[in-house]
Formats: sequence, structure tokens, C-alpha cells
Amino acid sequence: MALLASGEVMARVTSQVDNLPGGYLLVVILFFGPILLIIPIAQKFSGVLGGAIGWASGLGSKAMGRGNKFLHDSSEYRKGEYATGAKRGPGIVTGYARRSTLARQGGVSMTRSGRRQYRQAEKKLIQDAAAERAEKDKGFSLGATDATIPAIYANSRGDYLREYVNRNRHAMTQEGLSEHQMQQRARMRMAQLEAGTGTTMGSRAMKAAAFRGQTMDGAGWFNEETHETDFRAIAEASNHLIKQGVMSDEDIGGILGQNQTRADFSGMTFSQRVGIATMGEQGNGALTVDEENLLRSQSYQSMRNSQAELGNLRTARKVAREGGMRLNATLTSNMDGFESNGNRLLTGSNDMDTLASEFATFANFQDMASGASIDAREQFATQLQQQYYSEELSDGMRTILQPLLDARGGSASTQEIMDYCRGNSDVRANQELIDLFTSRRREYSSGRMSEAARRAAMTEAPTI
Repeated sequence: MALLASGEVMARVTSQVDNLPGGYLLVVILFFGPILLIIPIAQKFSGVLGGAIGWASGLGSKAMGRGNKFLHDSSEYRKGEYATGAKRGPGIVTGYARRSTLARQGGVSMTRSGRRQYRQAEKKLIQDAAAERAEKDKGFSLGATDATIPAIYANSRGDYLREYVNRNRHAMTQEGLSEHQMQQRARMRMAQLEAGTGTTMGSRAMKAAAFRGQTMDGAGWFNEETHETDFRAIAEASNHLIKQGVMSDEDIGGILGQNQTRADFSGMTFSQRVGIATMGEQGNGALTVDEENLLRSQSYQSMRNSQAELGNLRTARKVAREGGMRLNATLTSNMDGFESNGNRLLTGSNDMDTLASEFATFANFQDMASGASIDAREQFATQLQQQYYSEELSDGMRTILQPLLDARGGSASTQEIMDYCRGNSDVRANQELIDLFTSRRREYSSGRMSEAARRAAMTEAPTI
């Protein structure tokens, strides 16, 4: 502006001079010359300004594009939740979204018959998925066992986050996690499950996959504090899945027998495994003390015929602990935990038969553990160190073991009683006891071999 003003001033002053060479031409040049000088500078700055305006408008367009993409993705995501059943809203919306999705992807019509076809297809999907998993991977696991149980009960993603934090709050608090960190872990577990199963949290397929994942895990359905199979948790989950229409008790019984590394499940007969689900359904998810005692005893005794070595350390702990308790009940007649509906759960028709049978069973498990890890063998060796004094034994057992007690000064360890039953002790036992023990050992060993042969035959291809 100063340059333009100076040109105007010079032009006015020049115009007042008389007889000026060039006359009015010089005045015009002085007046308009600064304008001509400014034009290149103005063009340069206009380019910079225009570029800035263009950059800002481009940034705004990108932001608008991202916003529109977010809204579109969110809308599609919600449609997917409705379609899979993870998110439930008004019946007409949910039903329409799910049927329309299947209509596009599977050719199912939108009519009433289409709804029926949809339900049948959904049920078949769950069955086919379970069968495929069972066939392809015998050791299938979804990851952390603390993550799969909440997935059985959750009906949505929000349900899962609450269920996970509530069930694992104590353990996470001991780790020193804050509430925010607990939520972060829950979201991470949920993402792992959805990625591992390819389905949405809260859907029926997720519930079925979570139950099977928990069962197929080497640490699944195991109480780490008591070293016991958590039959209460299985019964509770079974009751929930049956009421939700996700599985039947036969489905649950079949899945419980698929993990060949867990003899506490696979060793039980199919009817016994179905019985767990049936008891849970009848008790509305809860087991009575007698029912739990019965299941624990059935699991222990059925493993005598299992062809699986006790390579799973949790199973070894369970068997060793349960076996030690049964030996104690045999020797002392303390039936706490070994009665169901007034019936004894120990094997044998009389004191001598019970002594031979229970010690032969424990010896059989020792043989199974001998091919496993050192830790597994130590679990059984610890149980055999228990010392019993004459006054602790029941009258019948004291009479049978009197020669050994007299030779050992009124007490004997479980290992010494085991050797006494075998006939390997320096104190000679009653021959009837040795014969009973030997026959039970042969019976259980042959039963185990027969079971192994039967299972091997099931896996062989038929010959023509």
C-alpha cells in the first residue's frame, strides 16, 4: 500500500512542474508503475494462500471420509451382531436381520418356512463345527481356561466383560491389576476367543465352542486348590447350555469323552458322562454332596481301564489324592466322602476284599504313572508315606494286618501295607489276601489292555 501511495504522490508532484520533459506520459508512468511492480509479488503470495486453502479443504474431506467410513462400518458391525444372534433387539429387527443375512448368503427365503430352515441350519452349523473340531484336533484348546467359562454364559460382548471380571476378580486383584487393567484383559481374552472360533461372543456357536474348548484343555474343569475335577462347574454349565437349547445331555456326554489326555473324563463310560449333565439339569445346575461323591468315585474307578498314561499332571494329582483318601477310608472305615445315598463307594464285598481291591487299584495307577513324568510318580510316592498306628485302624483291618503291626512295633506305613498285600514283605501275609490282591491286579491290567485294544480297533479302517 505504501508503494502505491508513493507512486501517486510522485505523479501529483510531477504534474505541477511546467515544461516537464515527457509531459503527462511521465506522470502516467509514475502513477501506474508501482501497480505493475506489485503484480508478480501478488501472484506469488496468492499461490501460497491458495495452496493452504486447498490443503485445509483436503484435510476436511479426509476427515469427513473417515467419519462416513466409521458410521458405515459401525452399521455393518451391528447388522452382523444381529445376524449372528449376539445382539438382540426388538424381535422384528433381530429376526429380519438374521434371516436377511442368511437369505443373502445361504439362499434361505424370508417366509415362515425360511425361519424354520434358518433354525435347522443354525443347529446343523453347531453340530458340524463340533464334529469338525473333534476330527481335526484331538487336543483342541481355546487358550486360557479362565476365558472360556465366562463365554459359556455370556449372551453379548458386554455380558462377557462383566462375567469375566466377576469370575476372575480375586485372581486379578492378587496380581495387582487395576479395574482398567482388568477390563483390558477381559477385552483381550474376548478377542482371542472370537479369533479362535470365528464366531461372535454371545452366539450359540460360541457357547458350544467354549464348552468344548474348556473340556479339551489339559487344565479344563479342574480345581487347582483341591486338585479335583470340578464336577460342580460342569453340571452348572451343562444345565445352562441345555436350557439355552445349545446342546443336549448326550452332546455334553460325547464332548466330555473326546479329550484322551484327561483320563478322568475319557475313562468314564458314556452313560456316566451323560449322567453329569442329567444331574446338573435336574438340580438346576447344582449337585448334591452324594451326587458329587458318586461322580468322583466313578471317575476314579473308571480310570483303572484307561489306556492313557497319567502324563497329565493334573490328572495324576487327582488320582493320587483320591487314591490316598480311599486307602485311608479302607484302613480306618472313615466313610466321609465315600458314601452316596447310604451306599459305600469303596470296592469289595468284605474287609479283606476291599483291602486287596483298593490297594491293587492304587498299584495299577502307580504303574500308569511310572511311564509319565517324575512329578506324576512323586504324587503317588507321597501318598504311600502315610503312617498308620494300630489304634487308628478299624477292627477288621487291624485283625488282617496284625502280623505286620506286631513286627513293626504297632504301626505301619501305606507302602509297607502295599508290600504286605503283594507278598513282598519280610512278614508273611495271609495267602488269601495275597491271592486276592494278585487276582485284582490281573483283572485291572487285563481290563486296561482290553480297553486299549477296543479303542485301537475303533480307529482302524475297515477291511473288505
